[in-house]
Amino acid sequence: MKEVNVVSNHLWSALQENAALMVMYILGAVLFTFVWWPLGLIYLGY
Repeated sequence: MKEVNVVSNHLWSALQENAALMVMYILGAVLFTFVWWPLGLIYLGY
């Protein structure tokens, strides 16, 4: 029973790390989009 607990804890920590990476990646993509989208429109506007 203890081994299963260790495995689930390991999986959970791995999931948390991946989730943190995904959140950072998504936030970066959103920020990138919000920064470059208006600049692109302005550039095309000119």
